[in-house]
Amino acid sequence: MPRKIVMPSAEDIAKAWEEAIPRVPAKYLDRVEKTTGFKERAIAGEGTYAAVMSEVIREQRRAKGLERITDEDWKRGVREKGAKRIADGMKLGAAKRRARYEPFRAALHGLEIPDKTADKVENARLIVPIVVEALVKKKKELLGL
Repeated sequence: MPRKIVMPSAEDIAKAWEEAIPRVPAKYLDRVEKTTGFKERAIAGEGTYAAVMSEVIREQRRAKGLERITDEDWKRGVREKGAKRIADGMKLGAAKRRARYEPFRAALHGLEIPDKTADKVENARLIVPIVVEALVKKKKELLGL
């Protein structure tokens, strides 16, 4: 005789979700602290990642997901979550940002560019490629390419 899946009610699931909120941060951190070798496993899984992302792109999942929301949905998420968390993230990431940005800042510092002219469009044509080339070169260097 076939069996049937029995799911908890939507109310029971919502209650369990709410009850889990105070416990999740500590449990999450505990699991992270016990994890070893994440980087090696992630690198080893690069082929799987590429295969999955190819499927995501082929099926246009990003676009389909975006079609389900409105500008207001996105703005509400920013107002209710993102704007409240951004300052803490910036403070906690300041040292990393500085370290990662420094090679690019150094690559641009002292970079020789042509004198500006009165034509803003011509300035962009002359200067932007030099800046972009320097940044791309530095990025490839940092990536070992």
